[in-house]
Amino acid sequence: TNDAQSIVEDVTNLAKMLPEHATNVVGLTGVMWKTSRVACALLWSYVVGITLTTRRYFERRTARLEVAMQDVEAHLRFALLHVQDCAESIAFYGAARVEEARLSAMVCQLASSWDRLLTYTSLFGSVERTFSWVASILPSMIMAPLFWRGSARFADYSQMVNGFRKVKDALFFLADNFDKLSSIRARIERVKELQDFDSSKTRPREAPNKILVCEPLDDNLLVLRGVRIAVPESAGRSVRWLGRSEGISVSVAREGTLLIQGESGVGKSSLLRTIAGLWDDGVGSIHRGRETYFLPQRPYIPAGSQGVATSLREQLLYPDVQAEDAELQEALAVVQLRHLAADLGRLCDWATTLSGGEQQRLVFARLLVQLLNAQAPLVLLDEATSACSEQVEVQLYEALLKRASNGAVISVGHRSSLRRFHAEVITMVDDTGDLF
Repeated sequence: TNDAQSIVEDVTNLAKMLPEHATNVVGLTGVMWKTSRVACALLWSYVVGITLTTRRYFERRTARLEVAMQDVEAHLRFALLHVQDCAESIAFYGAARVEEARLSAMVCQLASSWDRLLTYTSLFGSVERTFSWVASILPSMIMAPLFWRGSARFADYSQMVNGFRKVKDALFFLADNFDKLSSIRARIERVKELQDFDSSKTRPREAPNKILVCEPLDDNLLVLRGVRIAVPESAGRSVRWLGRSEGISVSVAREGTLLIQGESGVGKSSLLRTIAGLWDDGVGSIHRGRETYFLPQRPYIPAGSQGVATSLREQLLYPDVQAEDAELQEALAVVQLRHLAADLGRLCDWATTLSGGEQQRLVFARLLVQLLNAQAPLVLLDEATSACSEQVEVQLYEALLKRASNGAVISVGHRSSLRRFHAEVITMVDDTGDLF
């Protein structure tokens, strides 16, 4: 967005200068042509040749250097943000010096990229000033012999010199602004890369089909029919299929509960994302209700509109839920956050104030608030209580099952304690993703 905005601003500023330069070129070239066709042709050839040379040997090279510099700068920004987010983990590892050395190496790489870019632009500046100096005396060198031989009047000489100076300034417009043009070109390439980053390039080529998401069947809130999920490998080109060759077929009726378990990496979360409609590469069909609620393993604590601080009320009503304060306080009490219920309007950065377990309980309370007016909800939980104790987990699930009594609950989790809250259990095993 910033690149696109700066491109528009720079192009607009350059475009404002074009009408004046175009007028000078058209009007004064005619005057110069009448004065001396040979001199006009020579001067035009010189300026056009310099402009083409500048574009061929300087602008393109500078654009490549600027793209490389922007890539290094973007990587450094990402690394700094990543270190900020993981500062506590780095401190526990005692890896401060390692991270400092790594970031210092990135800064040195950025400085080296800047040095190459500045060296190249300085070289062009010297060449451009030399060409400009030659261009300033070139009309005199052409017209002086004609004047001394009497073939041209002094008025013609003066007219040619002054006219070429303005035409030169107009025609050297691209050469004089080559640094801006190079920067615009580099930013256009970055924007084009984002536009060309189509999802089909990162999704597996071997999975052209899409999983169909349809209306629910009968009294079932979820029905999977022959679903095989295609997930990309790390390279992004090869594909790994989840499920048996005939696909996954499961049905969950109203008041039904399903637990999906298995080792890490076998595709439990991928199956849940597919049910939620976040991933659709594969084959088969999914019939599910419209009231679907998804609770990810990593709690999402949104920042405020004017800063990181938000009120607890805003967190519980996210994204757009209507509820009374008493209902919000009740939800906080259920998830064992009663000590926060006294002041729902308190502004705070809850992402840093609350621990991981407290954040999971907070978003669980948000889910309970969302379910207040739900008719037949389909609730999908992805390790939603992994940071909570088993005692708290029992209270959370009891409250959830009571609130979603007319719906269905599907959970992904490792704990055996979750089995008591689910009537059906699916275990995903081995690296082929077979379901048993």
